[in-house]
Amino acid sequence: MERPPEPGRSDGGADEASLRAHCAEALAACKRPRRYRWVGAGELPLTTTGKVRKLGMKALFAADAGGGPRRPREGAPAGREGGCAAGSA
Repeated sequence: MERPPEPGRSDGGADEASLRAHCAEALAACKRPRRYRWVGAGELPLTTTGKVRKLGMKALFAADAGGGPRRPREGAPAGREGGCAAGSA
């Protein structure tokens, strides 16, 4: 199994800085990822037919994030969990 490129490497793979720059151009601030994680194809939970198991992905990333409840972003208006206004972006 080949290991994915490490962030910041220039071997043809994306690095975190280039992903952040792309997302800043293409996505509203509330839709941009807060964290990035590089995983190898062997780490992805698959179904028996070879499709990515969505519930397994949720568990995989919840382990990294601590699995706790989401906190509002800094500066988010009261009563809004840091989400976007409907129809923005």
